[in-house]
Amino acid sequence: MTAFSKLKPAEKFAEKWRTHGLVGGDPETEHRFDSDGGRRWRFDFAWPDQRLAVEVDGLGYGHQAVVGMAADNEKQNAAVQQGWSVLRFNSKQLGSHASVEAAVQQVCEVLCSAIELRD
Repeated sequence: MTAFSKLKPAEKFAEKWRTHGLVGGDPETEHRFDSDGGRRWRFDFAWPDQRLAVEVDGLGYGHQAVVGMAADNEKQNAAVQQGWSVLRFNSKQLGSHASVEAAVQQVCEVLCSAIELRD
């Protein structure tokens, strides 16, 4: 097993989620959704029944970062129009055990609320 510090941010989130066995079950990874305009996007993690997605953003620099942020905004706005809630975390937010734990806890709280509203 790779040391936690060597994992990519999305891998850290997935590992922490798996070790907790939290409400909502395991997320779908790379979940595809279509926009009304025919675009096909993927969420890093998704719970389709609750219409909750998690996106993990890298910390880019310069022009690429601006272009990437614009594309991410377009995708998130389309998802929200379709009734999805999207939580975003970046590399810094998923850098330590404690910060990943906090992110997992936040997702769990949103999932619990979505499940309660549905039932």
